[in-house]
Amino acid sequence: MARISIILILIAFLTACGSDKTEPSTSTGEPAQQTTSGTQSANPVLERATLTERDMKVQYPQVVNLGDAKLEKTINSLIKNEARKAISYYAANETTMDIDYTVKRMDDKMLSIQYSGYANSKGAAHPYNLYFTTNVDLTTGMKILLKDTVKLDASFVKLLRSAKYVPIDPSLNLSKEAADELNNWSDAELLTYMKQADDIGMGNVLNVFTYRTADALGISFSVPHALGDHIELEISNADLAGKFIGAVQ
Repeated sequence: MARISIILILIAFLTACGSDKTEPSTSTGEPAQQTTSGTQSANPVLERATLTERDMKVQYPQVVNLGDAKLEKTINSLIKNEARKAISYYAANETTMDIDYTVKRMDDKMLSIQYSGYANSKGAAHPYNLYFTTNVDLTTGMKILLKDTVKLDASFVKLLRSAKYVPIDPSLNLSKEAADELNNWSDAELLTYMKQADDIGMGNVLNVFTYRTADALGISFSVPHALGDHIELEISNADLAGKFIGAVQ
């Protein structure tokens, strides 16, 4: 009897590790509506899902009721894989991590997801603020990178240097510090960093991640811990007029 109890406990433990569950979201949209035939009407909304591995947790959205089952599966696999990629990347340092998301934009063309939370590496003096994004083309199911949607050149760098500072905390104004950080790099260096944007990994040297709202492009890059670990800036779509490339703007 004791042996059976031990086996049941082990099964429960293994099930909890690396678990991945989806539950209805209370923050985005309304629950998917059913038609009289039992199929879902095309009224896409998001459901919240959670990916856990040891002491690392990332909450992420999943699209439901898109009206195209194949495209919906492609989109959801991409989003889930990006969340898993974040866990895999930071797991190398035996990290404790807790990440949640905010939807910055969702329309018939794009889903822009902003992830933020904290992480704590083994042996580190303090936890740090972790930030990344995932942008998805809802018409193709493809991941959207900054370099694929905006022409990156000297004029873009000029816009970046004068971009609007977005405080993480309303009581915190680090606009001067943000400008000073950008001034640490030449235009050529900033262009290189922008071309690496939106990839989770060592290739994204400055940890540049972007998001989109209805009327602006948001750009985040890493800074020293004393400044909050990352800083967000926004460039309005009006200022970016003529610089957009690709179908999604």
